[in-house]
Order: sequence, then structure tokens, then C-alpha cells
Amino acid sequence: MSKGAKSLLAALGIFIFAFLFSNIIPSFTKPLIQLSFVSCLGYGLYRVSKDKYTASMAARTDEPKVTNPTLLEAARAEGEKIKAAQQHSVTPENDDRAKRCSEILSLMDDEAAIAVFNAGAVMTDEEHKNFKKTVDRETSEPHKFQGIDAQALGNAAGHIIGREIGNFARNLSTGRYPNDVSFSSAVGSISESNRQFLRIGSILMKHEILEQEWLESALASVIFTSGNQSVHEIKNNAERWTIAFKVLLETLGNCLVNEDHLQQEMVSITAQIQREQPHSKVGQELAKLADGGAAWLNGADIPNSIYNPILGNGLFLGELEDGTRLNYDGEGSLFTIAPPGAGKSRCQVIPNLLVYDGPAIVLDIKGECYEDTAGHRSQRYGKVIRFAPHDKETSARYNPLEFVRSDPEHIASDARKMADMLIVSDGRTKDPYWQNKGRDFLTAYIAFIALLPESDPERTMQSVMDMMSPTEDMLTNAVDELRKTGIKYLGRIANQITTMPEKQRESAMDVAREQLSAWDLGDLDSVTTHCDWKPEDFRSSSSPTTLYLCVLPEDIDRFASVLRVIIGQHLEYFMKEIPEKAERPIVFFLDEVPQLGNFEPLPKAASLGRQYGLQLWLFAQNRDQIEKAYKSADTILGNAVVQCWMNCDEDSAAKLERNLGTSRGLLDGKTKPLVQSHELRGPEYDDKIIVVGRGQKPAKLTKRMVFDDPELSGLVGLDFNSGSGSAVVEEAIPSPSAVDEIPETAVEPDIGQPVETSQPR
Repeated sequence: MSKGAKSLLAALGIFIFAFLFSNIIPSFTKPLIQLSFVSCLGYGLYRVSKDKYTASMAARTDEPKVTNPTLLEAARAEGEKIKAAQQHSVTPENDDRAKRCSEILSLMDDEAAIAVFNAGAVMTDEEHKNFKKTVDRETSEPHKFQGIDAQALGNAAGHIIGREIGNFARNLSTGRYPNDVSFSSAVGSISESNRQFLRIGSILMKHEILEQEWLESALASVIFTSGNQSVHEIKNNAERWTIAFKVLLETLGNCLVNEDHLQQEMVSITAQIQREQPHSKVGQELAKLADGGAAWLNGADIPNSIYNPILGNGLFLGELEDGTRLNYDGEGSLFTIAPPGAGKSRCQVIPNLLVYDGPAIVLDIKGECYEDTAGHRSQRYGKVIRFAPHDKETSARYNPLEFVRSDPEHIASDARKMADMLIVSDGRTKDPYWQNKGRDFLTAYIAFIALLPESDPERTMQSVMDMMSPTEDMLTNAVDELRKTGIKYLGRIANQITTMPEKQRESAMDVAREQLSAWDLGDLDSVTTHCDWKPEDFRSSSSPTTLYLCVLPEDIDRFASVLRVIIGQHLEYFMKEIPEKAERPIVFFLDEVPQLGNFEPLPKAASLGRQYGLQLWLFAQNRDQIEKAYKSADTILGNAVVQCWMNCDEDSAAKLERNLGTSRGLLDGKTKPLVQSHELRGPEYDDKIIVVGRGQKPAKLTKRMVFDDPELSGLVGLDFNSGSGSAVVEEAIPSPSAVDEIPETAVEPDIGQPVETSQPR
């Protein structure tokens, strides 16, 4: 029998004894009997209640009635770990910090996850003591027993018994109550800004900039104030624990890290790191965290990218904000989109022509690239050739029929390729039938003239244009010669020429002549009599050739056909076989390329040219211009490994905003465009180049004009060097071969030393 039961039996015996013998018991003994009865009864009740409570505590599992008990178990375990570290002044090891950092980062990125903290784990010993004192004070009223007259029992005895029972209950409930309460919240219910602050805090904790206890308190505060938290607690004495829970809420509100304090700490520390240690390990981790998916390229990213910071190693694009040069060190094509006056020649074409030590073909609108770089390239690298159809006296000569082979195996295909370059679909012809027929007839007449001996002076485009307006005898003769070749394709065209009604034939010829007006008017006669250079000159590694195709802006449309033929025939020639890997690539700098129209070799070379030792750098004013020329701007731009954008118009800025992707703000955690379209069109980006490399971070570069570069400005506009084995077509001479006979002369000492360049691939 328990002590409580014995005490109750003793009280019962005293009560029966006093009841049966009340008449014979002396009066002076009655107070003693009453005191004995009350003592036994009180002690008995105390022992019974204690035994009952102890049994219930031993029987229960210490687990709250929640839908996910494992969640609370994990929270308790983590809380006990932190509590132990606090009590024993144990600082978690770096591995533990890194592990906890990863856990928090993963948790904050999973909106469906549940974040939990244990109330007791985030309270210090002092806060536990204050909590207990407050609960004791709130529940200090003496215990009252229902059905027992305290006055009859004696005020002193009742007070003693009630105080003891109350103290025992308080000790049991408040001693461990905080550890039996946990709070949880769905991560999705936590504001993105608070989640981002916790991400930042976890990284700072990992690098021992913040204490782990502080971060855990901040995490608990975010959960506690999320507005949608759930409470998991073990309830025994509902009335007593209601008071304790109220005190616990007040205690947590005072002891947890304030949300404003959390934000202030994160803003202050991260601002200092970004300002003083942006390239440190913690700085880079914060930058990666801030940017999420999209981020601007910085100097630390260059070693693992397609770029190179050394001038001359690759094609120069611009400068990063810290002054680091960014050069594309690959072999793919490039495309720059910039309006007139944006400085694309001054900041990209001219600087590269001054330092690139390989062969180059330059479509030079206005001739400024030739004026600024030809002198240096003639001194430093090799032969310089200038083809300028508007300047008949000084221009080099080019005869496109020298690229049409006269043997039966190639004459038809070569003639067709040349005709496709001369006449392109420009959208101005409503009915493509007539344009296609005109192209067929032009193919036949090119083949007919190409049958002449290569030494024949009539083997030129002038003779082809004569055939485009033939007499009856000329037409009959041409048809007969085409049939004699035995080539079925040419024979079929000959049959079409003879069977088509004259008016229809003339209509097809008229459509074709629209794009051949410069040839028809004789504007190109004097500069297309023969070729002053050979394509194999560009493959010479010892003395690479540079060809400048100079044309005035107002003449681009007029001379588009001859420019297409020169560029296209060279591309076709270079793509016949794969060169030796050691050879320097031939770089085509082609300004205003959409104005030439869509001709097949260009997109083909942009896509496949790298394996043939070709590299194209194309330039256009805007996306709309590209769309009109190539139907799909995305297709031709997609062939470019590197895209450069300057001073975007509204349409280009909107598309570029989407292509650059989104980033996550470091401090607010909000997802937003890396740069907005109105910013791209604003003054902040007037001197910027946005570079988008395939598979690379986008780069925000500063335009580096050639005259602002002390290494390059001294090389601009140098005089020509006619010695050192270089042949320069500069003056009114029939052929560059004539320059080879000029005696060598020493370079004047005031020209300065050439820049050392190298560009390994």
C-alpha cells in the first residue's frame, strides 16, 4: 500500500474515532485530534496526487499529438545540440557550420518544406529562469480543495497544504514546458526577403562571421513571426499551461532576434564585404547567392570562360568595370548590333585590326578603318589591298569570272553560285517567278562567257552584261554554245531562252538588271577587268594579307552585288578544304552586312567557318534590319558564339532583357530582370557594350575607343611601309605586283615600334 493510501486510512480512522467517542473525549484534546486529521488527510491527498502524476508522466511517450512527430523529434534534437553548445561554450566545427549552411540554403529554397524550432532550445538558462519566475508569480494563488472548509481545517494548515501542492505542480509544469513546445511554418509562408536574409546569414555563419546561435535565433524569429505558424505542445494541466504558454510567447518575443535587427545586420555586413572583399570566398558566395541564375561576368570568371584578358590574345571586345580587357579567345563567329554613331568601328574593329596578326577581310564603310589601320598592318603584318569601286583611280581590281572554272564538271555550279550572289531575294519583287527566271538566264550567260579562254580580255562581267541585252545573233550564238557543252542544266536553260516569248524573257531580264545596275551602267568596268590578288594570299602565315572593301555609305546598295560576289566567292574558296590547324584564321569584319542581302555563303560560313579557318564578325544597326535581310534574326544571331549590343533601340532592348534572364536581389531576394529594357536605352548604358557569349555569363563592358588607349592610339594613321616584302595597293597602279618592284626603304625612326602581339589558339 502506498504512503498516500495509508495516510488517508489514518485520517479516516481518526475521523471515525472522533465521531464515535466525541462525547467522552476531553475538550482540550479536540484541537490535537483535528490537527492530526487534517495532517493525515492533507498528506494523503498530496501523496495520491503525486503518485498519480508520476505514473502518468512515466506512461506517456513525451511526444506531442501532431501529424508529423518526426518533425518535432528532429527539432528537439537540433535544439538539444544548440543548447549543449550554449551551456558548454562549444563552438561548432567548420564542417558542422558548412553542413548547417547547406541545410538552411536548401530549406529556404523549398517552399513546400516545413521549418521548425523548439522553444526551449533557443532560450538561454537565464531566460528559462525568468520564464519560470514569471509563471510562478502569475499562478501564486494558494490551492483550494473543493468540498473542504478551510476555516474548519484551520487557515494555517490549509495554506501550508495548498502552497506545497501548488509549488509541486508549478515545478513539474514550468520546469520543462518550453522544451515541450515547438513552432513550425511552411517555408512558402515566410516572406522572400526574410528567406534571403537567412540565406545570407547561413553563408556568414559558415565563414564564422556570425555565431551559429545568433542565426538559429534569427531562424526561430522568422518562423515565430511568419503569421502562419503552427504550435506543437504537450498539455497536462490545461489551466496551468495556458498561463505558461502566454508567458512563453512573451519570453520568445523578447529573446529572439528582432526582424529589423536581422535585416540591419545583413545589410551592414554584406555591404562591407561587397565594398572591401568582393573577390574573397565569402564575397563570391554572396554574389552567387544574390544573382541566382543570371549574373554579370567579372574578372574572376575569365579563367574558366571563352575570354582572355591579354591584349592580342583573341578579338578585343571591351573592358570590364575594373579595367580588365575582355577578348574573345575562341574560333566562332561574332555579331555586333549597334546604331550609326555608337562607335563600333572605333571601339571594336579598328583596335582589333591594329593588334590582330592574321589575315583579314574588312567591309569598310566610309573607309575609316583603312585610313587608321592600313599603315600599321602594312608595316607590321603583310600585304594590304584596297578595293574601292567609287575610287577607280586608286582601287585594286577584281574580276569575279576568274573564280568560275571552265571545265564541264564545275562551270555550271560555279556560274550558278555567282548568279545567286549577284541576284538575291530582297522582298521588293512581288512575283519571285520573274526573279528566278532572270537568275537562270544570268547563270547561262555567265557560263557562256566563262567558256572563253582565261587570257581573253572579254572574259569579264562587261561581256555578261552585254548578254543580258543581246541581239538576235548574240542570243543564237550563246544558245548554241551552251548546248554544245553537253551539260544538261545549261542545255535546259538554253531551251527556255529560245522557247520563252520575247516579252516574258525581257521581263525576267529587267527584274535581274535591277540588282545589276552598277554593272549595267559601267560603274564597275574599270575595277573588274582582272584580279590584283589571289585567295591563296590570305593563307600565307608568313605575310598575311589584309583586304579592305571600301565603299561610301550612300553607295552600299548600288555596289551590293559586287561586294556580295567578292565576299561570297572568297568564302566559297576558303571552305573547299580544311586548312592546317596551325594557320591563323581569316577574320571577316563585315560592317552593315544586312544591307548586302541574304546570300548563301554568309550564314553557312557563320555556322561552319571555324573548321575551315574562318571567323566572321558581322555588324548590323538593329534586329529589324537583320529580320528584313535574313527573315529570322534569331537564326543568324544564333550562329554567333558572341553577340555584342550597343545603344539598343526599344525592340532590341526588350528582347535583350528577356535573353539576359533574371537575377535575385541580394538583400530583398526578389526575382527581377538582370537589366531592364528602359535601363538599356538610358544614359547609364550609353558607353556600355552588352556581351552575350554562348554558355557564358553576360558581360557589361565599357567602350574603349582606340584614341583613349595609349597602347593603340600611336599606331593609328601610320604611313605605308613599302619594304619588308609587303605589297601595298594604295596609289593609282594597275596591280599590286607593281609595288613589289619598289626598292626596300627603312622605316622612319619616328614611326615607333610595333606592338608585340600573340594569339595562341
